[in-house]
Amino acid sequence: MKRTVFLSLTFFLGLTLKTWPTVNKSIQISSGTTVDHSLSSVNGSVRIGDNCSIRGSCSSVNGRVEIGNHTRTDSVSSVNGSIRIGDESVISGEVHTVNGSIRIGETVTVADGMHTVNGGITCAAGSKIGRNLNTVNGGFNLNRTIVGGDITTVNGHIDLVDRSVIEGSIHIKRKHRFSFFRIFSHLHWLHIRLSGGSQVNGNIVVDEEDMKVAVHIAEGCTVKGKIRNADVIRD
Repeated sequence: MKRTVFLSLTFFLGLTLKTWPTVNKSIQISSGTTVDHSLSSVNGSVRIGDNCSIRGSCSSVNGRVEIGNHTRTDSVSSVNGSIRIGDESVISGEVHTVNGSIRIGETVTVADGMHTVNGGITCAAGSKIGRNLNTVNGGFNLNRTIVGGDITTVNGHIDLVDRSVIEGSIHIKRKHRFSFFRIFSHLHWLHIRLSGGSQVNGNIVVDEEDMKVAVHIAEGCTVKGKIRNADVIRD
């Protein structure tokens, strides 16, 4: 909880130093527009149309951020809100939220990583993520996606579909000592599934030996590194 509050405050201070935010009002940018500065809202959503160029970041506190198709911008972020990025858009920074999911469309490029605390991450076909994907309470669904770094989660299933490639490793982190999920972790299976020729070029590592993790590897899929503290099922 303290970490989440700290992240929220750090995010808010960061965006206010870069640009003065809109308060209690959403921001909407029409398709085909070029904006020469960052866009941020407190208690409002940020919606960017198709074929836009935002020469700065797009951010919100207590609101969604939606980026249209064929749009370019820097980092995209929210504290309490989901993030949606349209097809063939380019994000030159990172994508992150605290309480919300991240969903990106087809053939999207994110130069940095994507991070969320409470929410899942979904990538449509043909997308490329430059660095790491991280979440605490959420899973991953990656369809023909290339990830340039690692995938890390605590409580979330991972599905790699249709020739997805993880250049780094998959890491299932240790649960907090007194967390609800840790108490019942011996009853709950976490599943990592590789299908359609997907591959992990690094390792799959589970921090806790008594955690129930199953790695499903379909025919034609590969894990080039080691698999530690998980059951392996060859489909």
